[in-house]
Amino acid sequence: MPALFHARRRRSALLTLLACLAGVLLTAATPATAATQYGMSDGRPALFDSEKLHEVDFRNVRLVLPWNAAYEHGSWERWIERAQLQGFPVLIAPSIDKARNCETGTCSGPSVAQYTAAIGALLARYPGIDAIEAWNEPNHAVQPTSRSAAAAAAFHDAAKGLCEGGRCTVVAGNLLDGPSMAAYLARYRAALKTRPDVWGVHNYFDATYFDSDGVDRTLATGNTPVWLTETGGLVTFRSPTSTLPYDERRAADSVRWIFGLVRRSPRIERVYFYGMWQQPTNPFDSALLRVDNAERPSMSMVRDGIGLRTVKLPGIQAPELIDPVTGTFPGADGAGTGGAGGAPAGDEGDGSSSGGLGGLGGLDGSTGTEGDGTRRDGTAADSRRGGAGDGGRSDGSGASSAPGALRVIGKRLRVGADRRLVVRLRCVGTVDCRGSYAVAVGPWRLRREVEVRPGGQFTARWMVPRGVVRSLKAGRIRERWVRACDHGAVCSVAPRTTVIAASA
Repeated sequence: MPALFHARRRRSALLTLLACLAGVLLTAATPATAATQYGMSDGRPALFDSEKLHEVDFRNVRLVLPWNAAYEHGSWERWIERAQLQGFPVLIAPSIDKARNCETGTCSGPSVAQYTAAIGALLARYPGIDAIEAWNEPNHAVQPTSRSAAAAAAFHDAAKGLCEGGRCTVVAGNLLDGPSMAAYLARYRAALKTRPDVWGVHNYFDATYFDSDGVDRTLATGNTPVWLTETGGLVTFRSPTSTLPYDERRAADSVRWIFGLVRRSPRIERVYFYGMWQQPTNPFDSALLRVDNAERPSMSMVRDGIGLRTVKLPGIQAPELIDPVTGTFPGADGAGTGGAGGAPAGDEGDGSSSGGLGGLGGLDGSTGTEGDGTRRDGTAADSRRGGAGDGGRSDGSGASSAPGALRVIGKRLRVGADRRLVVRLRCVGTVDCRGSYAVAVGPWRLRREVEVRPGGQFTARWMVPRGVVRSLKAGRIRERWVRACDHGAVCSVAPRTTVIAASA
């Protein structure tokens, strides 16, 4: 588990990172290129009742399901039937079945013969399946393939045989882009006996850390097309050892970053966003809508990035009602790992029993662990409240201020050699401080609301993108500040500003 929190090597050059940043700034106003098709991945049949699925120009849908679904009954049957009825091409992602749940101990996957028979039966029953992920996140610890890339490669070869003659497209890889990806991918490629037509990747680490390693490694496999078979902006993630604080705006920033990555290469032909609706009981949340169907900021980013549908699809029905107690839809009995529709799961060796991305508790990209009491290594962070004195100036000393005023501690902050920027706020006065703080380092900007008790401190740790740090050190960035603002104030004109500098 600790390995997931170590700094990752990044191979992107400065120009590539700056290009990504430029792509992020332009994404919201620029529709997606015509060459890339976008899809939605959500295992609940109610997906096909969603107005958003039909409003936005989603061309494809994806379903995680047990590898032996052809022999079982579950919500996936209704899901695929509804997809076929409405004319959506279906990408399936075979995964572990309930009887072989690797989260509870050692497990074994199907033999190649069992896999071939089961997937073949599924293809025969549902002509709407036009693509297959050979296996869902084979490098994740809860999968039986996590210790055998050769087994995952054998499933790809078997699926290729089933899709001969243009029956369907087989997507190789589909690895989670965590620390295990590079070594696992090398073993996987070495074990393949057939040439992939398409490579897939689940680039949650790229999206959360504002990086490109997962996409870059997948593109480096050759000249074949690449699909982001599962991606999205994380609103929150919870595991026994780490927590990613709830932040809808951070998720929207991640979605913008994803569109920027897609624009870097014309070989990225398909992208599937994961999760239409929030599931309150699921520790993994990248959904575009809240449980009450209200839009999150990431939904707006997706709409702007993809564009609106110009041709209506048939079969739209009235939305199904959400259970107000469970926050789920009728028939969402789940398939694959992690609940309804198979929530995405963590990386190799994380030991997570929640079926989530077990390495994303604290961020190593362009986001932070704001006052959550959790560091990236799972230990207690300096987000305590109280006992910090009552000074009124930004350096924590001097005259008093109005009740309930937020102040940045320190007149000059530095981005560390590890690219970490630590922002500390103090609540000065006799009542709770409600307000926000804003950070700007050239093109990298954020604003977050906070609430701090009287005399207390709030600590946020942010990882500044590597390209931005280099520009900061080179003196090419003019705007570099942190400002605290009381409730209702505009942070861009706050009177007290703390300057940001780079460590030597």
